[in-house]
Amino acid sequence: MGKKRKASEAEVADEPTSVSQVEISKDEAERKQRKKEKKEKKSESKKVKSEVTTNGDSAEASAEQPDFTKMTLDELKQKPEGESKSDKAARKAELKKRKKEEKEKDSGDKAEVEGGEPASTETKEDKKKKKKAAKLEEKEQSAEDRKEKKKKARKEAKKAEKAKAEESKDVVMEDADSTVAEPAAEDKMDVDSDSNSSDSEDAKSKATPKSNGSTAPTTANGTESPAPADSAAVSSYMKTHSIKITDPAKPDSESCDLILNFSDLPAVDKSHLAPFSAYKTPTPIQAASWSYLLAGKDLIGVAETGSGKTMAFAYPAVQYLCKLPKSDRNPKKSGARVVIVSPTRELAMQIFEQVEKLTIAAGLKDAATCIYGGVPKDPQRESLAKALVIVATPGRLNDFLEEGAAKISQAGYVVLDEADRMLDKGFEDAIKTILGATPATPKRQTLMFTATWPQSVRQLASTFMTKPVRIGINSPDDGDLRANTRISQSVEVLADGRVKEPRLLNIIHAHQRSSPSAKNDRILVFALYKKEAARLENFLRAKGIKVGGIHGDLNQATRTSTLAEFKAGRTPVLVATDVAARGLDIPNVKLVINVTFPLTIEDYVHRIGRTGRAGELGKAVTFFTDHDKAHSGSLINVLKAAKQPVPDELMKFGTTVKKKEHSSYGAFYKDTSDAKAATKIKFDD
Repeated sequence: MGKKRKASEAEVADEPTSVSQVEISKDEAERKQRKKEKKEKKSESKKVKSEVTTNGDSAEASAEQPDFTKMTLDELKQKPEGESKSDKAARKAELKKRKKEEKEKDSGDKAEVEGGEPASTETKEDKKKKKKAAKLEEKEQSAEDRKEKKKKARKEAKKAEKAKAEESKDVVMEDADSTVAEPAAEDKMDVDSDSNSSDSEDAKSKATPKSNGSTAPTTANGTESPAPADSAAVSSYMKTHSIKITDPAKPDSESCDLILNFSDLPAVDKSHLAPFSAYKTPTPIQAASWSYLLAGKDLIGVAETGSGKTMAFAYPAVQYLCKLPKSDRNPKKSGARVVIVSPTRELAMQIFEQVEKLTIAAGLKDAATCIYGGVPKDPQRESLAKALVIVATPGRLNDFLEEGAAKISQAGYVVLDEADRMLDKGFEDAIKTILGATPATPKRQTLMFTATWPQSVRQLASTFMTKPVRIGINSPDDGDLRANTRISQSVEVLADGRVKEPRLLNIIHAHQRSSPSAKNDRILVFALYKKEAARLENFLRAKGIKVGGIHGDLNQATRTSTLAEFKAGRTPVLVATDVAARGLDIPNVKLVINVTFPLTIEDYVHRIGRTGRAGELGKAVTFFTDHDKAHSGSLINVLKAAKQPVPDELMKFGTTVKKKEHSSYGAFYKDTSDAKAATKIKFDD
């Protein structure tokens, strides 16, 4: 009984909750129905309103809208008062249609007047297609016309050259029968150059008829073969310029291959000769060395200062690069292919400028880089990764070799500029390291160029080369120094060294007052020590002279800017140590003053060689004191060889030349560079 009561009570308790839930669900359903009814009523009312408005508007439009098709253009342009928006839109649409019709009529009338046909209704795309087709037709026609013109020009050029060749044969036969008097010594050089050019042109025309766009015959290694010059012209040219060529491969041969004109110069492409357009003929060292260097031979070139030695080795270097296949011209894979080493930073930058002109003309942009000390390494390290040609000083190049940034293991063309200085004791170890990183001598072409070639470095040089051709321009066989004969040398023997500074000031003033144009002449003053150079610079500046200075204590940026100011003529006087003595090509240096005599006679020749360059005249004044008497004999020999006056005061110091001592054996050292090589004796077993 108790259990039944509890169950009934639970059912009674649950009844109100179930009733309440049912009521709630009914209320929600009623609400939803009401909302639907409201939405339906709203939508019906909106439809009724839209129908009413549209019917009313149509009725109004039909009753009030004017007929725009019957109006003229002037009436359509006028805006009536109280115009509705729909009328305005209809009127503008009609006005646009009328204007389009008038334009089409006008274009049709024009076409009928010009061509007799009405204008065609073309779309913009059709017009563009027609224009493109017309342009293509014009290009094709112009290309065909150009080809025909080129063919005609080539044929005409060939005919003209054949005619010249026939004429030259007749001229040669006449010259063989007749005898011509030898020109005077003064005019011989000009006459020889003219005859050489005609002879070389005749020889080229005999070999192969050239025309515009054609190339000269090529040798086995890919370069153009030089046109053979007349033997008589070559011999006279060599005598005039005191050229002596020693070729170990042809020791008894007197005939030499000279390139006397730029037109005879072999080139992979004639556009490579653009940097020579400002010059008439090659210099003697260039004429004598190019044929051997382009043939891949080792060479030692000894020529006076300012004789064009840089271009003598730079042009064959670029031709060597152009002959390489493209796969071998990737510096990231093979590294640099040409290495040029110079003793000073300024000389390295000067060589780089000339090499860059040639590489640009050959289409090898950014192929060369210049590496030297005194500046940050990071930019140079980046340029080494892209360089086929490295122009560098020994110290900085060795630094990059040690860290692996410079790759020269496949450099087949190596140049030592100012070779006597590079092979001196100071640079000997660095040069050995650099050459050791390049291929062995049979696979490497090694060049050495200098103005002085003493006996002390000849034996060392022979260890780096294989059967080198030696070319000397006005250079004696015994190794004696020869200064530039165009330089007027004067030596002032001073009893007291303290009078140097006032005497220096007097010489500068006297030169600047000698003529109105002499005020802007460049004057180069040499000192032996860095502190001495700084003292002289301050002294001249205090006296009101515009002067700059270059020495080892200055940073590279200051040295570069000072040298640029001096070259531009804004600073007419430059005081420098022997840093500026070698190789620098500074135009219009009229006077060189040696305040302190250099340590070697070779440096003296290089110092005064900063003037009298490129065929011009120069002047050099040297102060000589009792402290310099050890160099009196060698200085007297240089003066006599150049046919310069020797002062009596200098002769009092004596004419003996002190023998250079060996670093290990002293004065007892005997030079055996000219001795015969020992023969190896083999015994039978």
